[in-house]
Amino acid sequence: MKLRKMKISDLEELYALWKQAGLSVASFEKEKKEVEMMIELYPDSCLVELDNNKIIGSILGVFNGRRAWIYHLAIHPSFQKRGLGSMLLKKAQIALKKVGA
Repeated sequence: MKLRKMKISDLEELYALWKQAGLSVASFEKEKKEVEMMIELYPDSCLVELDNNKIIGSILGVFNGRRAWIYHLAIHPSFQKRGLGSMLLKKAQIALKKVGA
C-alpha cells in the first residue's frame, strides 16, 4: 500500500470510492469544484491510500485559519477495519498542524 497526495485526476475514482463507502456526496460537478479548491489550498492534507495503484482510501483536510475540518474520510469496504482510516486521519492532522491548525 502507498500513501500520496490527492490529484485532480483522481476525482472519478474518488467519487466511486465515496459512494462505495456509503458517503453522502453531492453531484460530481459540485464535488469536483470543491475538491479542486481543497487540493489547491491544502495539498499536504488531501491524501489517498493506494493498493495496486487503485485508490482504496481518501481524506480531505482543510483549515480556515481558525478551525480544521475533515471531509470525505473514506475507506473501500474491502479494506475497512484495518486501521487505514486512523492512519489517514493522523497524516492529515500532522499536515494541518504544520499550517497552524
